[in-house]
Amino acid sequence: MSDELYTWSASRLAKAIAGREVSAQEALASSLERIDAVNPALNAVVDVYHEEAVRQAEATDQYLAAGFSLGPLGGVPTLIKDNVRTAGHPATNGIPSRANILSPADDPVVENIRRGGANVIGRTNVPPWCWEWFCTNELWGTTFNARNHDLTPGGSSGGAGSAVAAGIVPIAHGNDIAGSVRYPAYANGIVGLRPTVGAVPGKGYTPEDPALSVQLFAVQGPLARTVQDAKLGFDVMRGYSWRDPVTVPQVDLPAGARRVGVYRGTEITPLAPEVGQALDAAIVALESRGYVVEEIKTDVFQQMFELEMLLTFQEFVQSGSSHIIEGGEIMRKGLEGWSAVVEDLFGTGFQLDLKSYGRTLARRGTVIRTLQGLLERTPIILTPSSAEVPFLHDEDQDTPVSRKHDIVLAQWPMCGTPVVGFPGLVVPTNVVAKNVPLGVHLISRRFGENDLFAAGQALEDAFGPASVS
Repeated sequence: MSDELYTWSASRLAKAIAGREVSAQEALASSLERIDAVNPALNAVVDVYHEEAVRQAEATDQYLAAGFSLGPLGGVPTLIKDNVRTAGHPATNGIPSRANILSPADDPVVENIRRGGANVIGRTNVPPWCWEWFCTNELWGTTFNARNHDLTPGGSSGGAGSAVAAGIVPIAHGNDIAGSVRYPAYANGIVGLRPTVGAVPGKGYTPEDPALSVQLFAVQGPLARTVQDAKLGFDVMRGYSWRDPVTVPQVDLPAGARRVGVYRGTEITPLAPEVGQALDAAIVALESRGYVVEEIKTDVFQQMFELEMLLTFQEFVQSGSSHIIEGGEIMRKGLEGWSAVVEDLFGTGFQLDLKSYGRTLARRGTVIRTLQGLLERTPIILTPSSAEVPFLHDEDQDTPVSRKHDIVLAQWPMCGTPVVGFPGLVVPTNVVAKNVPLGVHLISRRFGENDLFAAGQALEDAFGPASVS
């Protein structure tokens, strides 16, 4: 690989800018040149804040020349997902009717990213209302996988995942309520963190946000090519904000967990051979670095998956009907697989009424206690990222409903952790399928991100960091 700036990690780039070995303007120029070179084919970045980014880079260099210090991401080009507000720009969610609605202010997570010194240079593509593991919408069109254009870049942070893998930026913002950070990381062969609920402030919620689940289960997190950069992004993004009803002051459990439980989930759905190989490779890598690894049997992940279908998807379907209409035919087709799984699990015509909603919330507490019990013995749990290799491009659209059903079922690892609020980290291995290094998924206790980073770094030490595609 060349040593062009676009191949550098965020950590290396920030250190070089702070030491005035590289200017913020040079870093920005490299990202803008990379956008020109690869984005026409990828469509990962849907809006470039060119003039603002240039002004910010110039100001950063002037601050450094005057002897001031910067935040941890000082001068590093960064992208924001197109469902979070940046002042003076739309946050469209891929919806045509929202294309000209300008945001009056930054959302809390963007405030933190800017406070950390990053140069926000634009927005990344998403599926309609960010409700798919694919990345096509009627407003911006299709985003392609940076490593294989036949595959989905994932979703809903598909533009972010493709941009990071392609070297447009070393680190990007995403958010996750059913794998929307972790699945694009998996699909593009990079690192993605879903933090603990409350660790990172999200959106400045308004009455138009339709679902309680979005407030309770959605989180903001980084996508990057290295574990160190994912940690850097997390540290910059986190922090209490009065504008987010679930954020808390900084909490860190001490790192040091050395026991890992492996759950393969074959009771839920079979694993593709390559997915099993990636798990096996991760086990060997962790054991070689001093971790004690054991296979575990449990039904808690099946229960977590069912809770996600009820408290996230079914709630959205019943409370967000106007959003589904705005999402158009792409969204309607994409949701068919989710509906098929709900029917399979709970019966045709199932409705989440007040009584069943209350029972489900009560069941959630029991499931959380069960998972916490597992994590007392093995503070890190290793699972697949998905039961399948990355899906084909737009496979959620013109395929039989039975296939769409299987796509959703394969995503049980993505759907388990959000509804209970626990953190998850996807890290690539050396097992390659369809030109994508397949990642594995690590789960830890609430506010146990440090254990995830330590285990993730052990895997990266074994397999090497993700390369630029």
